[in-house]
Amino acid sequence: MTISGIKSNARQALKGNLGSSNLMEFLAFLLTLVSGATFTSGPMMAASADFYMSLLKGDKKKVEKSIDTGFRNFGRAFVIFLITYGFTMLMILPPYGWLIAFVVLMGLDMLSPITFIVMWVVFIAIYTVIMIFAIWFSHRMQFAYHIMLDNPKFTGWQCFKESFRLMKGKVGKSLLLTLSFILWRWGTILTFGLLAIYARPYEMASASAFYLELIAERDGATQASADTTQSQPQAVSAPSEPATVTHAPINSNPLTQNAWWQAPATPPPDTKTATQTNQIQKDDLPPHCPYCKKVYDKDTVFCSVCGHRVN
Repeated sequence: MTISGIKSNARQALKGNLGSSNLMEFLAFLLTLVSGATFTSGPMMAASADFYMSLLKGDKKKVEKSIDTGFRNFGRAFVIFLITYGFTMLMILPPYGWLIAFVVLMGLDMLSPITFIVMWVVFIAIYTVIMIFAIWFSHRMQFAYHIMLDNPKFTGWQCFKESFRLMKGKVGKSLLLTLSFILWRWGTILTFGLLAIYARPYEMASASAFYLELIAERDGATQASADTTQSQPQAVSAPSEPATVTHAPINSNPLTQNAWWQAPATPPPDTKTATQTNQIQKDDLPPHCPYCKKVYDKDTVFCSVCGHRVN
């Protein structure tokens, strides 16, 4: 989505909700001013993010409910505020420390003209580098409160890191979105703050619209990756050869193999002995005529039934 598309979504969300948006901004300013921008800054930033995201999603959540949501997440919002404040202080210290040293040396009249020029150039260089880094840093972490609201189980530090990951490669677009409001900010100054009635909610709603666009792009890329993985053809493996079944020997018990208590193998039958035994059993039977199968007297020569010679 282009920057103009993001701002168009913000304008659509603000239609009919400009009054509640200004109430949200006024309460955020008032509570932050009363507490000295220490304890309520984090929860009110979270409440503001929740309010504008609800407008963009069509929920139209009431201001008091968004503030309640912000303070219900007080711990995590306060951690995000401390991290942001701590990094900001670390970025401010180098240039202002150099400036303090510069002023002290000037007061002691210990600066030569060349030293004065060198220190001034160094201060401008340090300040420029720090400002560039501060702008980059502020855009990378700007959605930590939004991520906190969408991920109830994230800690403050995890929300901070996830904002950095989400904004990877998107700092340029975020910077262009911010610069597109430069005329609105000048108009606010020239009208002594009156234009802020529309300009402030417009800018905050545009930031939330940009966040929702990034989430949609991330989820769409994740779904596309999952669909691509599922649509890839599965590799067909070659049919495996049938496994060769090896039958174990009958006496496969290791306790009885080659043991002294193993029963001796049965010797093969003696063919000659078996033949003799069968012959003896055959001689004990009464004789039968091979022609009529009748029993005859073994002392006779001819069968008494059919008359054939049997002996």
